[in-house]
Amino acid sequence: MAFDDAPVARWLATHNGVVTRSRARQIGMTESMIDDRLRSRRWTALHRGVYAERASAPTETRALVAALAAVGPDSQASHLSAAWLLGIQRAAPSAPWVLAPPGRQRRPTGVKVFRSAVATAPVHRHGLPCTSAARTLIDCATVVPAADLADLVDRALAVRAVDIPTILRALDPNHDPSRRAGRRALRAVLAGRGHLGGPAPSVLESRMARLLNQLGIPQPQAEVRETVQPRVSSDPYLAKEYRLDFAWPDGRLAVEVDGYAWHSSPDQMRRDQRRRNSLIQSGWIVLVYTWRDVTEEPRRVGEQISAAYRRATSRRRLTA
Repeated sequence: MAFDDAPVARWLATHNGVVTRSRARQIGMTESMIDDRLRSRRWTALHRGVYAERASAPTETRALVAALAAVGPDSQASHLSAAWLLGIQRAAPSAPWVLAPPGRQRRPTGVKVFRSAVATAPVHRHGLPCTSAARTLIDCATVVPAADLADLVDRALAVRAVDIPTILRALDPNHDPSRRAGRRALRAVLAGRGHLGGPAPSVLESRMARLLNQLGIPQPQAEVRETVQPRVSSDPYLAKEYRLDFAWPDGRLAVEVDGYAWHSSPDQMRRDQRRRNSLIQSGWIVLVYTWRDVTEEPRRVGEQISAAYRRATSRRRLTA
């Protein structure tokens, strides 16, 4: 009876041309059939017991699929490989990174294998299991420079792979007592980005108020309530009355201070952006500064605000 090659072909077509010896046996192939494909070079061995159809192109995805198969069940793409799958790193690493359960002894050549005693539920991207975005950032914190880690954090937030509250939960040592170095490095990056360890809103506003007092221009009003009719009335994010941190209402100039750590979600950030756009559409000049702006570059901030005040005053005279 002739062997039905269709199940093997379907498997290879849906698994990036990769199959293990055990899977091939389950599909119905015998040991001699497998060996014959290797001898005839229809298949090539990528790792021990892991083969690829020679006709399939070698890609980063195929290399990762083969690495996961070689490490064994319950393995996950991790570190830079997970970052690539999650879309927070643009290029795949030169070698696959894989997280394996504790006690797993397989270390395939050319694969970076890590183990963790803490069970972690995988997420799936492109059909492959990988560590969660928060876990991935903590793992990457141990293997990349701080500047590269900061880029990964920014990208993860931008593509909405994770949000700040989820990262903070993952940083809690009670959540996972291991990987102290990674948590420490990631915490430092978040603090530097203003996402962690920033001041309360009232502290940031007080710091800005002191800066404004030194500029030699008339002092603004604080906590101004401005009524604006949104241009897009159906937009659920917009209201008619906005609170402005500091404003010169006659010149329609506002200064806002933005503590990133106090945004609880991407929706909150979108809401802030949309309301500011609505103010701008209504003729306001809106300047927005973070804690790092106010504390690290006060001269630049002061010069921008002074220049904006002069423009607003000139515009008011022209329209009077």
